[in-house]
Amino acid sequence: MADARPRPSTAPHIDRRTALLGTGTVVAGAVLAAAIPAPPAAADVLPTYRFVREALDTSSLAYNPTGELIFPCLRGTAGRLTDAPGRFLLYYAPHDAPGGICLAYADSPEGPFTEHPGNPIVSRVWSPHYSVSHVSSPHVMWNAEHREMWLYFHGENRTTRLARSRDGVRFTYQGVVLDTSMIPGTTETSYARVFEHRLPDRGARYVMVFMRNGTNDHRDIGWGWSADGIDFDFARDPLVRHTDVGVSNLSGPHLVVRGGRTLVVYHTDRGDIRATEVGADFSLRRHLGTVHTPMQGAARLRPLRRAVLRLRRRGAVHVLRGGPPPGRHHRHRTRRLNTPAPRPVGAPERDASDRSPTTGLSRAPTPREHYGITPGRVRPAPAPPGRRPGSAGGPRGAAAIRRRGSPGRPRRRRRPGARSGGPRPASGRPATPPRAAAS
Repeated sequence: MADARPRPSTAPHIDRRTALLGTGTVVAGAVLAAAIPAPPAAADVLPTYRFVREALDTSSLAYNPTGELIFPCLRGTAGRLTDAPGRFLLYYAPHDAPGGICLAYADSPEGPFTEHPGNPIVSRVWSPHYSVSHVSSPHVMWNAEHREMWLYFHGENRTTRLARSRDGVRFTYQGVVLDTSMIPGTTETSYARVFEHRLPDRGARYVMVFMRNGTNDHRDIGWGWSADGIDFDFARDPLVRHTDVGVSNLSGPHLVVRGGRTLVVYHTDRGDIRATEVGADFSLRRHLGTVHTPMQGAARLRPLRRAVLRLRRRGAVHVLRGGPPPGRHHRHRTRRLNTPAPRPVGAPERDASDRSPTTGLSRAPTPREHYGITPGRVRPAPAPPGRRPGSAGGPRGAAAIRRRGSPGRPRRRRRPGARSGGPRPASGRPATPPRAAAS
């Protein structure tokens, strides 16, 4: 059912001086503290974090098909699961196809984490329930009523699914909990997170926040509520619109309750994290501005140069230490560092039935395509001995590929006064015309 209730909204002007350019998408984990202070309205609610070290070494992962990871989700097992492989379970996934929900475990939230040998624990094919191009963005919630770990994930981008587990490793498929068909006018509904948050007036015990895309190809934050965490009602209108905070796209929402205040924290296509206070009953809309910006060292780089640098780095999950202990719904957030350039919110992956009205692509552009980085020409294999390139039996087109000015063949500068035509000496250079005799 659509949310027909009028909801009061307050949208104070956002000071754009707090909205600094970032280096990419921020995903679930722990917030990386920047040297730039947060706005006062948010600084008195959220703690400050500092980087400690990498918790998961991705260079040695057995399953890492795309060399990039997103949405790490950390859950404790003490007093909950008796057969869990560790006291802390870290769920994560590649963003690009084929994706796959992965698991690592440790006895400390700071790691080091050990990769589960059965990764991916949830793959893109789960017969007879679905077969999709990818699954990603795991969010795991401890359901105290059922004493189970409930895993919400998407695949394709228009569908959010639920699976349940009693040990945090082996999951049973539950079904679809969110789809674009449930919210008219949407083309994407993904990156969902579910939290226990009671709304007595709606008869709800759980709240879902997620990214939604419309026909205008701009992404907003949507929300829904449920009595059991399975059957949800969804608001017809976005919870936070991209126009409310002066950006093109929003994603990665998270519900945070601290100091008696209820916030939705999310990231923008500029790479920063922002917060909006929604109130305990979700009737408030107070935009608090930027609560985290990327590291200043990265912010000083030019965007294109920054993208090139990120393309050359491996993925990593980081551990960060914060200030006061987090509230009930607060979960550490970590910024994706040392990964290939993340797909910005404005260009998520799409299946064939979800084409972008802007680009017309049935898939997301690669990081190189998005940032306009043209790959260099590939040189052909050298010709076998005794054959010249392009001859019969040898690689063809070598001379055509390595044209003047292309990599591998420096452009020869013409000497001043030299003519392009005319007879050439044995050296191959144009012959120098004779000088006229002095009169």
